[in-house]
Amino acid sequence: MKTRVFIIIVLIAILAISIGTVMWPEYGMVCNNTTIKHLQKYSNLFDENTIHETYGILEIGYPFGVHGGNVKECVDFILEKRTLMELENKD
Repeated sequence: MKTRVFIIIVLIAILAISIGTVMWPEYGMVCNNTTIKHLQKYSNLFDENTIHETYGILEIGYPFGVHGGNVKECVDFILEKRTLMELENKD
């Protein structure tokens, strides 16, 4: 009985580790493909003159792998990167 429980625990651990390893590159990044596609479709983030004050997104919910914190981090990252690129181009 103890051996069966131990084997089940080991199998679950192996399964959880392998799923986490496969999914981390996609869902662990700040701006993963799913988040960017969602923002492209439902926000004005990629419009040319969008800044923090003019950014807007439709409140329709998020697809699998996307959550509000991830979207906020991605938006902040993209807007900051855009600002830095504009400053570099002015010099």
